[in-house]
Amino acid sequence: MAIALSLAVVVALVTAGSQARVGAGVYYDDGVYLALGRALAEGHGYVYSNLPEPVPGVKYPPAYPITVAAAWKVLSSYPENLRALKGLNALFIGAAAAVTFLLFAEGGRRRLVILGLVTAFAYLTVPTLSVSTVLLSEPLFMLFCMLALLAAGRALGGARRLPGYPAGATTESVPVGGTGSALAAGLLAALGFLTRTVGLTLVATVVVALLLRRRFRAAALAGAAALIPSAAWVVWSSLRAGDVPGAIAGQYGAYGMWLSTGSGAESGAGPLRRFGEIATANWGPFIDTLEFVWIPRSPSIASGFILLVLAAAAVYGAARVARRNLALALFPAAYLILVFVWPYEPYRFFYAMLPILTLLVAEGLFEGLPRLRQDLPRWGLPVAVVAGGILGLNTLEYQVRGHVNRAWESSQTIPASAYAPLNNWIRTETEPGTIIASGLDPYIHWETGRPTLPSWEFLADDYGRYDRTPEVLSAGLDSILTRFRPAYVALVRGENKAAATLEAFAALHPERALKVFESEGVAFPGVIYRVAAPGEVIPPNPR
Repeated sequence: MAIALSLAVVVALVTAGSQARVGAGVYYDDGVYLALGRALAEGHGYVYSNLPEPVPGVKYPPAYPITVAAAWKVLSSYPENLRALKGLNALFIGAAAAVTFLLFAEGGRRRLVILGLVTAFAYLTVPTLSVSTVLLSEPLFMLFCMLALLAAGRALGGARRLPGYPAGATTESVPVGGTGSALAAGLLAALGFLTRTVGLTLVATVVVALLLRRRFRAAALAGAAALIPSAAWVVWSSLRAGDVPGAIAGQYGAYGMWLSTGSGAESGAGPLRRFGEIATANWGPFIDTLEFVWIPRSPSIASGFILLVLAAAAVYGAARVARRNLALALFPAAYLILVFVWPYEPYRFFYAMLPILTLLVAEGLFEGLPRLRQDLPRWGLPVAVVAGGILGLNTLEYQVRGHVNRAWESSQTIPASAYAPLNNWIRTETEPGTIIASGLDPYIHWETGRPTLPSWEFLADDYGRYDRTPEVLSAGLDSILTRFRPAYVALVRGENKAAATLEAFAALHPERALKVFESEGVAFPGVIYRVAAPGEVIPPNPR
């Protein structure tokens, strides 16, 4: 327990000290979570307060915005409360690290110390810090996941090596938990789902694990505890999904409607073929993420071989873990399967699973190396120790260098720097109620106070490709102009579909698009256009 408490403190303190001085919205979702939380705190309901009109928050499960709202009630207003709000995530990620350690903790003192160090490493890598130092829901989601898996392990029972004893010395039978353990597992799994939609895999694996272990009563209790709050959210969001204007449904609408555009019907491909395309596209980022954390700067051939070895260790570790907690073994697989067919950039999803994957590797190595050592030739053990030591030092040095350089900040500071000239122009040249459309609309809202909305249509079928026909792109912005009548579009050039949409619109409708500002002398130049709805033209000398 002392190691777990130490982990919670160290991880929380390091994460809190790693915050970048950047406003909300650079990750898009962080600005939306804050907008939902503010609306709740101020009594306006579960709506996006950054948009020009109230729109129900059907896309974002409510657990994290409710947490933000509760904190907003006792803290000063934005931006003074931003650092404290981010500090909540430091507490969540520290607690998640402690619970993760308890999930894997068993065996002798030396093993527990090593496991504690591995857990600290897993929670303090650059990718993990990139999502735990901003207002994203991953830290709370990871905490609920680990707590649910801990409760599920209690409900399942199983064999567990006694702390303080060496590997293979003795085990104890963990007694099967009662009603409380099953209900807690189900409720915590539901809270995971109510924090991030991908948490549906957590609910499924908790119930399936209990069924596979023939804990039928516990499975029914856990399923009921998970179903009631989860169903309430699904029903509410389904009933209100139609209230989201179609022009912004991609960014702010329900996932069910959004995914219906990514089945392959738009492109002529069938669903199975489309899922195959998505999985293929997501495989590269997955390997990149593992290499970045486990074996950075390794030659491609060596990297492939080492990843195979580590993957084998993770699978073996999962098999060993399944004896005492089947849910813990099944959850990463179910989670990754869903992520691989989800038509969205997968990096954040992978980052949330890195700690548990790393600890499964550690589990596999702990359990497998003593057996492999018996089969190695006399020279094999020294070679393995030297090779492992070199790899470990390389990884540690790389992550330390990342901490020294605060590498996780670049994903926040780069867009903040690019948008700074645009925000300055909007603050000085527009009235407070002026509606701004943008590729990063939540960030502009929190930096300028103006009501904002997206400037392009975000479709599930866009992932990995999108229709670049100027007429199609321009029609997306036209639908936004018709529905909301924003006065300006502000974005950074090169923002994929958002930038292509504005370029197409300006080329096809020059009478309705006039460039009024362009940033110069910056790495990522931005542009602001005055725009007009269909049937209108830009007035002379626009402000």
